[in-house]
Amino acid sequence: MSSKVEKTNSRYRIGLVSHLTGISTHQLRIWERRYEAVAPARSEGGDRLYSDSDIARLRTLKRLSDWGHSIGRVAQPREEERDELLAVHPPGPNLGETSLLAHRVLDQFLTCIGRMDLLDAERCLSRACVAFDPTAFVAEVLLPLMRY
Repeated sequence: MSSKVEKTNSRYRIGLVSHLTGISTHQLRIWERRYEAVAPARSEGGDRLYSDSDIARLRTLKRLSDWGHSIGRVAQPREEERDELLAVHPPGPNLGETSLLAHRVLDQFLTCIGRMDLLDAERCLSRACVAFDPTAFVAEVLLPLMRY
């Protein structure tokens, strides 16, 4: 039943998932087909729809892959092994990851800037400043904005 519930919560398209995880759309498709890393739901039109747990799993797999682990090994369903591999590496802020809230803030801010509405852009950043702790605000909102 949880699988059915999870599929109804699948709402993120592949482009957004690529942006949120740092994995190219091409690589996502390969990981799905070759390694069964995730099994996204499909829209009526056949588009891939990912859930929050799919995104979390893909971020974990990407992190392990970036650390040099074979995707074929870490994509297997043994979560205990992945947890052991994650424990070997020191925790720390992963500046490449952006939360869904941060993604929304970035979109809102850029929309305001595109409209040349500086007052709404300032309000958007002020709300984000309150919503995030200082480290997350810098890592997830300010640094990505500096890349634009």
